[in-house]
Amino acid sequence: MHLTLNKECAFIATNEDSTFPLSGFTSPGAGALLSVLKTSTKKTPVVIGKPHKTLFECISAAYDLDKSRTIMVGDRLDTDIQFGINSGVDTLLVFTGVSSEDDARDEKHAQATFAISSFGEISKLA
Repeated sequence: MHLTLNKECAFIATNEDSTFPLSGFTSPGAGALLSVLKTSTKKTPVVIGKPHKTLFECISAAYDLDKSRTIMVGDRLDTDIQFGINSGVDTLLVFTGVSSEDDARDEKHAQATFAISSFGEISKLA
């Protein structure tokens, strides 16, 4: 309500994930809820989380990260891997969550630098 009544009210979102996997089913994610707010308020949020690089810039500044020695590990192409790409670091896709090997093959934009079936295979990358 403040978004429509108060023109100064900031519209900030943490992520735009369309879905959120839970045990045995998938629920609507923050992105699904954002679409309702965007439509009803006619405002566009500032997204500070994945895949936007704002979050990486804050972490990098706080910890003085060296991008050449940094890797983004995740299980979702459209947020985790795209976050790494947008932030200019290597990426590792792990097929134990949202994105599958088929998804990775079909993806045209968010291509991971590395991919493994499970985190237990991390030593194979060394």
